Amino acid sequence: MSHCLLTGGSSQIGYFLLPKLLAADADVQVLALARRRMPDYLCADPRLHWHLCGELTATQHQSDDLVFDPATVTEMISLGPVQLVQHYLPRCQRLRHLQLLTSSSVLTKTHSGSRAEREQIQTLARAEQDIVQQCSQRNIVCQVLRPTMIYGAGLDANVCALASMVEHTGVVPVVGAAPGLRQPVHAADLADAILTLREHAHSGIWQLAGATRLSYHMLATQVCETLGKGRVLRLPYAVLAAMLSIAQLFGKLQTANSAMLRRQHQDLVFDNTPARHDWGWAPREFLLQPQMLQRPLQPYAVQLNRLFHERFEELGKP
Repeated sequence: MSHCLLTGGSSQIGYFLLPKLLAADADVQVLALARRRMPDYLCADPRLHWHLCGELTATQHQSDDLVFDPATVTEMISLGPVQLVQHYLPRCQRLRHLQLLTSSSVLTKTHSGSRAEREQIQTLARAEQDIVQQCSQRNIVCQVLRPTMIYGAGLDANVCALASMVEHTGVVPVVGAAPGLRQPVHAADLADAILTLREHAHSGIWQLAGATRLSYHMLATQVCETLGKGRVLRLPYAVLAAMLSIAQLFGKLQTANSAMLRRQHQDLVFDNTPARHDWGWAPREFLLQPQMLQRPLQPYAVQLNRLFHERFEELGKP
């Protein structure tokens, strides 16, 4: 029996991963740490233990009362803050396999014009390096996945943010031609990658990008076309930067910064060859659908709900 500690259970990747993991492995016991409550249709599975942990900061877990002892954990899947991994890693004495999802931003934002962004990425990079080093010292298989722009579950802050802008203003303002290339990667493809790598006992660091490269302008255009409304509005950088500053004076767009505007002219793309060669990474082409731009009523996919119940019924048969 495998004891799996999974952080970020209610994340957009957890949305697809948890039902698939439970359906694929009859012997796994999963302790899922999450910000939101367990969806009702997953409550029937006694192999899934849900721990609601607020903001998921490491300091909140010094005396946590988990369903099973971290010392019994044999594998860990990190979809949440890397600080949680740093906290639990020393306590998981039987750990043999760690999958750590970080971000391709550790390579693209190191020289960001935003000080806050630079500090955030430096913190992430140091944590990633520390975790890899600890795993190496303890002979733990450590697989680091650095995805590009994630979409597909209606929970992202990328294409869904553009969709929200269209819903509220009718336009997506972009900097000039916004030619910077993007490679959006579907959250379900990342879930499948995690399941595939559970069967591979070798460490590595992989950049994971989608199969399609398209400009930021085209990305915004496809969002409008998928919604059936709105349009892309080209503006000079100075005008957009001024509009952003004014919006922030009124408490709007507090997570945005001028560096994000400049990156609309920067290519944020990666070569998928290493992951394809090492373990068969084969992401889908980018194709937006309306449901991908709407927050789901439940934090898990309807089609996976059906898959889970069918698999659970099979496990209960003599």
